[in-house]
Amino acid sequence: PPRLPSSYTAFTRDEVFWYPDGNIILVAQGVGFRLYQGLLAQHSAVFQDMFNLPAPAPGSDASQEVDTDGCPVVHITDTASELRSLLSFLIRARRSGRLNDPFEDLTNCIRIAHKYDVQDVFEERMGELMCCYYPDNLVALYKCWKNSGLADTSYTTNAKRAILAVNLAHITNTPSILPSALYVCCQLDADVLLRGRVRRDGVVDTLSHEDLVRCIRGKAMLCTRSVQVCLDVFAPLKNPGCTSKDNRCKSSIMAGRLHSIRSLIPRPPDPICESCVNQLLERHFRICEGLWAELPEILGL
Repeated sequence: PPRLPSSYTAFTRDEVFWYPDGNIILVAQGVGFRLYQGLLAQHSAVFQDMFNLPAPAPGSDASQEVDTDGCPVVHITDTASELRSLLSFLIRARRSGRLNDPFEDLTNCIRIAHKYDVQDVFEERMGELMCCYYPDNLVALYKCWKNSGLADTSYTTNAKRAILAVNLAHITNTPSILPSALYVCCQLDADVLLRGRVRRDGVVDTLSHEDLVRCIRGKAMLCTRSVQVCLDVFAPLKNPGCTSKDNRCKSSIMAGRLHSIRSLIPRPPDPICESCVNQLLERHFRICEGLWAELPEILGL
């Protein structure tokens, strides 16, 4: 076998993406992935350009690092998890390489696909992020929250994912994600915002100084607006279809100004007739739509 250069760095083989007949080894975080140059170049113009660069002259200080059997070794600055997520998506038959966390797998794939210009993967996975997690309209956002666990007891854990989404929006120049992602960040406690989110491989994602300022200011403004929303929702209701007697609905609606609409309306038996409940829900949604339209201004976007 060829003599290894003095700069040769040992690495461990990835358990999934190591093909004995591969002709290129990518090393990320000390993990080696033996792959096929043609497959990578087919999907990525960046990899194609990288592989087309002429090899340095033998014996020079810039000699290309090789493995013990002569296979070229290229060190990249990405994490092993990011590369594994991309390869798992490209080589669909090897789904065993995917992470246990679908969201982290998704964001890893978007990040590295954007970096290496794997356009088809980037568009598909970014579309999934925008459709299933951080859409640009309120109706879709409500559905996403329900499906992604943002309304259950693990709210804080799931809401931390918005930190990754905010950073991805900046990296990939996808500003449509920012209103919904930053809004979710505004629901996090200050210490969580400052500490950030730890990925499964130990990498910590934090918001930039500018985005932290947006969240701090946004939290204060949204708290003020939430009080006004409650007052507006429970303002006196003129409903010709009201079926209650003795002003029961009117009294209950006025009392609702002291409570959250979410805690009042679902509770059975409801002191408000069904017709008035429906009108309150419609009013609540209209008011929230107005607030949604103001989010870019509130968040300084």
